[in-house]
Amino acid sequence: MASNVMVAVNALLVAGIGTLVAKAADGAWWLLLVAALLPVAGILVCVIWFVLIRTYEKMIKLRVGELKQMECLMDGCHEWHHLMEEFYKKGPSFSGVEQLLPWIFIVLYVAFTVAGAYLLGYSQCGWHLWVGGSPHSARQAPG
Repeated sequence: MASNVMVAVNALLVAGIGTLVAKAADGAWWLLLVAALLPVAGILVCVIWFVLIRTYEKMIKLRVGELKQMECLMDGCHEWHHLMEEFYKKGPSFSGVEQLLPWIFIVLYVAFTVAGAYLLGYSQCGWHLWVGGSPHSARQAPG
């Protein structure tokens, strides 16, 4: 449930960044400054998300450990533990895959920040003035 909420929050932040960058490309370059705040918020959300996943993983391991101790009092528990150990060795855990998602979003936010800084520098250097007035206007030869 928490990961679904975090994915939704990150999707909204990414959409907000895209919207602001698109509006900035239409001439309102100052929106890039506003858009620069959203990756910071997104990285913060991802760090909280990662900590939640790690805490949940530790809690589950503790509960499973307690259940294993309780099950050892029952007949046939050794066969069950053997089967479970074989099951966990076959591939990555759900928690391991889930811990990758916040890092994917963090990389995306860093990429947005770098691209935004580049575009902000592009709009401030005056380069677009001699090619036609705005970064997206058709390039025209002077004169």
